[in-house]
Amino acid sequence: MSAPTTTRLHNLAEAVAKSGLSEHALRILAYLAVAGRCSKDRMAGALGINPSSLPRYLAAIVKSGHLAKAASPEDARAVLFSLSSDGHKLVNSLCLHFE
Repeated sequence: MSAPTTTRLHNLAEAVAKSGLSEHALRILAYLAVAGRCSKDRMAGALGINPSSLPRYLAAIVKSGHLAKAASPEDARAVLFSLSSDGHKLVNSLCLHFE
């Protein structure tokens, strides 16, 4: 592996560690950055995460301030999740390590 690649990977690992988020949380944030606002059922299916485990991950990400939730305009009982401003900043900062 080249020195620049090693440095990028090291910097990425440091940024991920500083975020304090789990691997599942980072996968969820990355998915939402691409997919946009969506339900937990759609996320669970797309990411292969057990639907019964997903609420725990989502609650932690909401608490961290990286995720926003809102009622669905089509169904007030349904909740949709999206990246918050801080979530966008985190995903963008992590993506910089791949340029």
